[in-house]
Amino acid sequence: MKMVRAAQTTAYASAVVATFCGVTPVIAGDVDVVVQRTDRAIEVYFAMPANTLVTAFGLDPAHLARPDGTVPFDELRLGTWDIGDAALEDVETMVGGAPAVFEAMSLMAHPANAALPMMTPLEAMISIEVCSIPTPEVPLTLDDLRVYVGYIAYVDDPTARLTFELPSDINQDLSVDIRDFTAHAPNAAYVDTASRGDPISIAAVSEPVQASIASGAGAAWLSITSAAIFGGGWAVLRRRQRRLGR
Repeated sequence: MKMVRAAQTTAYASAVVATFCGVTPVIAGDVDVVVQRTDRAIEVYFAMPANTLVTAFGLDPAHLARPDGTVPFDELRLGTWDIGDAALEDVETMVGGAPAVFEAMSLMAHPANAALPMMTPLEAMISIEVCSIPTPEVPLTLDDLRVYVGYIAYVDDPTARLTFELPSDINQDLSVDIRDFTAHAPNAAYVDTASRGDPISIAAVSEPVQASIASGAGAAWLSITSAAIFGGGWAVLRRRQRRLGR
């Protein structure tokens, strides 16, 4: 337990350093996905260029940009879950082949030249809660943004295959970098291709999911800390409290 907590602390510190130093990670796919499976739920985190959220997921660009094409960065950097919910309105989500509801925990935009790493569940949680970049003097457009959004679904079988059926009228192929975890322990890492009309599919895992060490007080502590230190937003904290059944 002490070793796991030490690893989590190190990962958290690394992500915070990357945030303040403006470190840009190597982005492996058009869409990066981190899956966190616990004993009672599945969390799925996506990171992608803002335009991909529009062209591939079908999000109305008006959710992210003004009519003149500029982005209200001050609003997006605080985190919002309503845009996250809107991003899945035209996406059919399934767990184990059955329809499932994924609720957005938060969506946050970061300048593409100051993107955060998202290789682990802890980094994924930070990416949807923390943005220390001040509002740029020159207004940003969708071309300048990388979007991070996290979802949660309460399911009977957290080991099941996950499927995200994108709108049928998309006209692009997506390289999807997937990292799958159970209670912060890695299950698999692989790259998939969602061709035109194909879903984003995340394979089932074989091992039963045990109680997560990051659930309960641990996740609440992370939310409170990020909200207090970084101004991550009361809205994000409220959503995570709902996730924990509080």
